[in-house]
Amino acid sequence: MDLGHKGKRVLVTGGAKGIGAGISEVFAREGADVLVNYRSDTEASQQFAADLSTRYGIRAFCVQGDVGEEKDVIRVFDQAEACLGGVDILVNNAGKVYNETLLDITMDQWQRCLSDNLTGQFLMSREFARRAIARKQRGWIVNVISKAAIFTTTPGRIAYVSNKAGEVGLTHALAVELVGHGIHVNG
Repeated sequence: MDLGHKGKRVLVTGGAKGIGAGISEVFAREGADVLVNYRSDTEASQQFAADLSTRYGIRAFCVQGDVGEEKDVIRVFDQAEACLGGVDILVNNAGKVYNETLLDITMDQWQRCLSDNLTGQFLMSREFARRAIARKQRGWIVNVISKAAIFTTTPGRIAYVSNKAGEVGLTHALAVELVGHGIHVNG
């Protein structure tokens, strides 16, 4: 299948395991160069990127960084420029689920979920847009959202559901604000 991504430079947050690893692999299979962002497990992330390079003949690198921390986000994009010359497609996949009820969730868990999910998508999208607009470069942002934003029957996911609903709103707002700059946003 040819999705037209050959030669594109893709940054996938949370891209070394789970859904993110699958996303990274699809882009690599399509001939895109991939920068895999991860927060922990350096050895496994480096091995994953090396495997993508070997299997698909593309450039794949990994970079550690917490998407909820502004300084890390800037460093991730600096690394993308150093390794790939920039980013054409940003996939905001990183996130975390907390299984705590309203009565049991702590403020620390609430804030961490907010940082891992909604704040991370905001910071990554803002840095991507700043750099793309400065270069007058077209681009794409894909936010991984969840049906939990609209409909959930799973108790104990109050922070996750709230964040995913925020991500839907963020995605709509980004799409409206960035389309005039040639940046398309989907969720």
